[in-house]
Amino acid sequence: MKPNYIKGVDATIQEAKRLNKKAAVFVIGGEWCPWCVILKKNLALSDTLDKALIEDGFVIGYQEVDKKAVDTSGIRDRFSIPGIPFFIIFDEQGKVIASTEYPGEKETPAEEAMDLYVKWVRSHNDDAL
Repeated sequence: MKPNYIKGVDATIQEAKRLNKKAAVFVIGGEWCPWCVILKKNLALSDTLDKALIEDGFVIGYQEVDKKAVDTSGIRDRFSIPGIPFFIIFDEQGKVIASTEYPGEKETPAEEAMDLYVKWVRSHNDDAL
């Protein structure tokens, strides 16, 4: 993930609370997850989502998980994650506002996929512009 992203859902929420900001967390897998590979590639190709999240007052983070059969982190159960990659936004107190799976198709261009995330976040974020 990007160097400015905080590693770990709890660390991201803690930093967001400290700054009185909202948190946005990507839950991702490794190379074994083709959709996660697409998400990572698209995030690297486009700053659209990062810019929008920062503009809308979010701290950005990520949480890596193992394959479901060997995942002992408890993250999937904690946030009722049906599949990955998964994206969760939290309010300033660390409560879940909303969550979603990857919004595009495998063929969706990077910029378009990131625009879909921005539209989704702003449709669920009362404080977004």
